[in-house]
Amino acid sequence: RRADRPLLQTADPEGTVTRLLTEREPVYSHADLTIASRDVPHDRIVEECIEALRAHLCGEQAAQPPADIASAIR
Repeated sequence: RRADRPLLQTADPEGTVTRLLTEREPVYSHADLTIASRDVPHDRIVEECIEALRAHLCGEQAAQPPADIASAIR
């Protein structure tokens, strides 16, 4: 939806996203942490990143997914 994504300035942005995700998935699958990117304030994503990283590094169980993610997954 944003016009400032240079890789998506193509005739088929949806196809480009599909291709990029397919190419990147093998690398993404090795991630120890995953943070859902969504349309919320940046500060909220930063807080989630810090919390997930702290839990991971300290060997603690990660917090439950935020309500806006949990409801989208169901």
